[in-house]
Amino acid sequence: FLSEVALSQHNEKLAIRQLQRILTQNPDWFLLAVPMLESAYLSLNKSHELIAYLHDVLDEFPHMPLIVTLSELIRKHQGDQAALSFVSEHVKENPSLVGIRDLLHLQLLNKHEDAREDLSILHTLTDRLVHDKSNYHCVNCGYDGNTLHWQCPSCKQWDTNKPAYLVDDD
Repeated sequence: FLSEVALSQHNEKLAIRQLQRILTQNPDWFLLAVPMLESAYLSLNKSHELIAYLHDVLDEFPHMPLIVTLSELIRKHQGDQAALSFVSEHVKENPSLVGIRDLLHLQLLNKHEDAREDLSILHTLTDRLVHDKSNYHCVNCGYDGNTLHWQCPSCKQWDTNKPAYLVDDD
């Protein structure tokens, strides 16, 4: 990545421009760039700009992993209640296993001891279900795996493995 070079040279503004270009070049892989984007924005003390940018991206690409990432940033920089409201709104609009798991996690942070035990059980179960899912899926033959292969090990086609959230937003 040119952005990695820019970050290593402390040129965060260039790194941000390079990373944002991924969205127009190949949006399927944008989420892989988000940790570096976060690093660049935080180096510039502009977490609020990152959150605003990701909200804009979310309007165009409403995938659950982006919602999860954004909720973590909101939680870090705006607090638990803001993150809970954000996730709750998105889970109501687009229910998913990942969304429910994250909503339970945020609820656990804000509940009293008596409700916390029941929520903890639900969170543990949904967390297991989420972790058992594959990370990548071949859109040609259906092969599922946790490692990215540019050539599918099953059908031998190139560039058919996509992040699983693109195929199934659970």
